[in-house]
Amino acid sequence: MKTEYEKCLAGEPFIGSKDPKITETILRTRRLLAQFNATDYADTKRKQALLREMFGCMGKGVHVDIDFHCEYGKHIFIGDKVIINMNCTFVDNNRIEIGSNVLIASNVQIYTATHSTKVNERMVQDWSEGEEICRIYALPVRIEDGVWIGGGAILLPGVTIGRNSVIGAGSVVTRSIPANCVAVGNPCRVIKQIDNEIRLLPTMRKYKHIIFDIDGTLIDTEEAILQSLKDTVWEMLHKDIEKRELKFALGIPGSVTLRKLGITDAERANDRWNEHLMKYKSQIRLFDGIPQLLDNLKINGYKLGIVTSKTRNEYTTDFAAPFALSDYFCIVICAEDAPRPKPSPEPLLAYLNASNINTDDAIYIGDTIYDSLCAQNAGLDFGLSAWGNAATQGISADYIFKSPADVLSFTARK
Repeated sequence: MKTEYEKCLAGEPFIGSKDPKITETILRTRRLLAQFNATDYADTKRKQALLREMFGCMGKGVHVDIDFHCEYGKHIFIGDKVIINMNCTFVDNNRIEIGSNVLIASNVQIYTATHSTKVNERMVQDWSEGEEICRIYALPVRIEDGVWIGGGAILLPGVTIGRNSVIGAGSVVTRSIPANCVAVGNPCRVIKQIDNEIRLLPTMRKYKHIIFDIDGTLIDTEEAILQSLKDTVWEMLHKDIEKRELKFALGIPGSVTLRKLGITDAERANDRWNEHLMKYKSQIRLFDGIPQLLDNLKINGYKLGIVTSKTRNEYTTDFAAPFALSDYFCIVICAEDAPRPKPSPEPLLAYLNASNINTDDAIYIGDTIYDSLCAQNAGLDFGLSAWGNAATQGISADYIFKSPADVLSFTARK
């Protein structure tokens, strides 16, 4: 069984007061902080010694001004040549990693700790005097080399600030920010690139539109879809089919999948499939790097679209509502918008018609052979999102992208 401290580092809910390692660490850090903040400003040697005793690691040329506050201390790791200005607060229940050549202005707050939004999960029901009244979970924060964070900015749990980026004063960083850019606001969003590492010139661009599939490309739904389909098949046919035998279902409409499985009442089965899917919603997530990819492509002038086998209702409930990314996409083609589904060309042709562009103006990015054939049949270039499908053999593609960052590199070369 994990200790509360092990749960803390694993990003799982924990109650710190139940683990002496946590309570002793916090007490030790509070005492060191009291000494540090009370030390004469000119006594640099004493202040450096206290910081090195408190932090997990600290490089050369690091300056931390007073008043400084943190929680555990030992979860803070700092590189060389770093300035942390006055009145900063680092809630380091989990790791806070700061690279080299980093400037952190006054009143910056970095949080690794957070709580469940559900009150019954957040509050301790069997609470007793002297114990914490709530559960916490903590996610690491990483600040890469060369970053400048403006005054009063707030970094929330789990974010990464990419190398050389600038975070505007007063920003609230709710999700990771890519390298080499300026990002501002609440929530913090990229507003421009700093240099030509990702900046795209009009003469270099081949495509006007970049069109994405959803499942397996933008969001990782494979486990949830296959497990819920397995449950549905058992309910409707009393057959226990292995998930690997159901992978053909990825990338095609649910009604087609159910017919292929020999289920005659496809409408009822599809309703039951969606109900079973709700049990596994917690397993569905955005692939790492997707928000940054969409931000950069939009900043650099691309029109973004979606062609999916989801129905319009599924698009809303499975993607648009939970992930709040629909504003990125100018056109969305769902199952109802084309007479035949992928691998037929009709969904992509419907997109071309709606956007009034030619086949040479767009590339389609997806993860299955159905996506590939749809693009091929419609005459579009196809990019295989290998981050969502490691089994690339047998899928024809003009480009293979191993990560969302590869898409940026590719577009920068065009």
